Amino acid sequence: MIDPCFYGVDAAAKLIDRERRAEAIVPKRLHRDALPFFFGVASPAELRADSVVAVGEHVGFHRYALTDYSFDRETAAIDLRCDSFDNDAGAALDRARTLRPSSIAIGYTRARLAAARGDLTGVQQELRSLEASAGRRRVMAYLALRENILFALNDQQQQVLLGLTPADLDGGKADWALALAETSWLRRDDAQARSYGQVAATAYAQHLENWGQAVDREQVMMLRAYGLAYAGQAREAIAEAGRALALERQLGLRHAYLPFIFARINVLANRPDAALDQLEETLRRRDFFSREWLRIDSTFAALRGNPRFQRLVSTDESARK
Repeated sequence: MIDPCFYGVDAAAKLIDRERRAEAIVPKRLHRDALPFFFGVASPAELRADSVVAVGEHVGFHRYALTDYSFDRETAAIDLRCDSFDNDAGAALDRARTLRPSSIAIGYTRARLAAARGDLTGVQQELRSLEASAGRRRVMAYLALRENILFALNDQQQQVLLGLTPADLDGGKADWALALAETSWLRRDDAQARSYGQVAATAYAQHLENWGQAVDREQVMMLRAYGLAYAGQAREAIAEAGRALALERQLGLRHAYLPFIFARINVLANRPDAALDQLEETLRRRDFFSREWLRIDSTFAALRGNPRFQRLVSTDESARK
């Protein structure tokens, strides 16, 4: 899934800005980058009655919240930037969960918040709680579409994920194969990782053929590069990732997700310095991918002995100088 954030909601909701100056009814499955720019308007009759709750910020723009009518709109519009993962964020998500205890979107956001705080145990607890209410296979399919916390899965969860089919992901073969490639690699099954990586790269290439110049092309390019890296085609992966960042610059965008994935690509290509360059850029762009997140993310395990990485993830500012 492009830019796997909690804004990919699965039911209708209201869009309300921080000062409650404007409201618009928005359709299901919003994309994060659509919030400040593109949101369709539909009549209430066209929308489902059940709405989900998600909260967050698009950095550089006004904060927005997707809320239930009964949800406190002022406390919903909270700041979830990587330097502001405070108790208010957790409290707002707790209130959201009381409204929709079975919402995978809310639980996923809570898991990401725990990761941003460097709390691996908290991530795993949130995932177990989600499984209890929504079922393990459904939760694993949801995570496969948003592969950035797959590092937190235990052996049983990984095996369920590896048993998924594209149909579990609404037919998304590219996202399915990429999630299985990453999970196989985390399990040190390099042959399976290469095989699934090639499937993912091919599927993303097919998407790009039909994508034209539509929004998020640069992210699809980066995901294709990620698949190529798992497939063992490091040179092609680095080149494609470079083209994705060049397109991003051309469009005037700065998403933390792109350098974050490029860092993972460089780890797979055994380019630690380049990976660290991209992680530094990731932190500059401010998102869930905090220093604390990087410490617990095992996709960066190969960097943990690197003094530069140790300085980068240190919460002691003097140690980073």
